[in-house]
Amino acid sequence: MLMSFGLLISFYLVCTGVCLAISRKLRLTPGQKAVFIGTTVLPNSAFIGIPLASAILGQALGTVYGAVGLMAYNLLFFTYVTRLFQPERKLSFKQFLTPCNICTAVMILMLLAGLRFPVPVQSFLSAVGNCTTPLALMVAGAMLAGSRAVDLLKRPFLYLVTGLRCILFPLVFILILWLLPLDRTLCMGVSILAACPAGSLTAVLARQYDLEGELASQAVAQSTLFILISIPLLLSLASKLF
Repeated sequence: MLMSFGLLISFYLVCTGVCLAISRKLRLTPGQKAVFIGTTVLPNSAFIGIPLASAILGQALGTVYGAVGLMAYNLLFFTYVTRLFQPERKLSFKQFLTPCNICTAVMILMLLAGLRFPVPVQSFLSAVGNCTTPLALMVAGAMLAGSRAVDLLKRPFLYLVTGLRCILFPLVFILILWLLPLDRTLCMGVSILAACPAGSLTAVLARQYDLEGELASQAVAQSTLFILISIPLLLSLASKLF
């Protein structure tokens, strides 16, 4: 888990540096810059990453890698991306006390201690967990339904986000992992998370602060739609390499 976390954080930081350079080159406005970095750097580790990792690696491993992905996502999102939308806001520890982070911390402690919930509770939680895949499809569909098809096709900004988020960044990451002497299952797990589309939390924050909300939603929608092509290709390559 620590190695996966380190790999993902390193990946996100490098991608952030690339996006900052592109933002300066294109002279993006502060709002466009915030949306560009938030959607291009950080993948949808929750609604897409966890179900996808569970389907490919099994529920146990998929949940672990998904939790690691959420930890890396939340760390960068609540320390850096939120400040792009609110530069005057001071960093606070309370920003990290989200239900998802608290549950992740409890899960890690239970893994280390070898603890399990009683069978009735475990069965209930497993049944709820199995809802994540259809829920992910519903959320993705709702985002796509909120944008006109013509709007997703005519803005060059969206193609830049989708090309980097869904193709270039995960492809380079997979090739670098292939060159490193790492466990192949670990490489596959983090590759699945890296190949996911733009995370939806950036669009939520953009709409909340009325700062390029429509652009952020369109970026999330187009990248989510494009994974019908990109994820099968990228993960087919990853499965052959790993």
